[in-house]
Amino acid sequence: MKVTITLCLVIVAQIIGLASCATVPKKTSPEDCLVLIRTTLINETGQASVRDYSFYFSDDIKPVIVDDRNNSFTMVRVRKAGVMLVKLHSKIVSSDFSGAESNQDTDFDLPYKAGQVIIADFAFVRRIVGNRDIGIMIYTDFKRLSPEEKDALMEEAVKNKIIQKWEGNQGSTQ
Repeated sequence: MKVTITLCLVIVAQIIGLASCATVPKKTSPEDCLVLIRTTLINETGQASVRDYSFYFSDDIKPVIVDDRNNSFTMVRVRKAGVMLVKLHSKIVSSDFSGAESNQDTDFDLPYKAGQVIIADFAFVRRIVGNRDIGIMIYTDFKRLSPEEKDALMEEAVKNKIIQKWEGNQGSTQ
């Protein structure tokens, strides 16, 4: 029994490791820049989120699904200066809840430095409140980050080996 539990824990750790590697987009050219957008989820209900969120960008960048974990990064590969986050899209993903899809226009510039990993100047924050009996409300907001906050997030990205994974993904497609 102890061996089985240990083996299961090892397999789970490997799956988590593979999943975290898969979230880093591929670097396909020296001009590519990886922009990290901090995503924060404050869930006061303890229930799973019932909405999926996606970021839409200017240029020809495919929409990116927002990471659903607390204090994580949503990552986007940018290939030139001037790209903007132009829309936040959300939709209900649970059959137990109802609600309309929504679109929120935005106008956030994404930073760009060829070949680099950069923290965006803003964070996306979701707060889930209420309960199943009276209803659940989801509030969304964007928060401007201070230079100190951006420095701390870059340290986190280094600690989580995001930069190492980005540089190790060269030559592949997303």
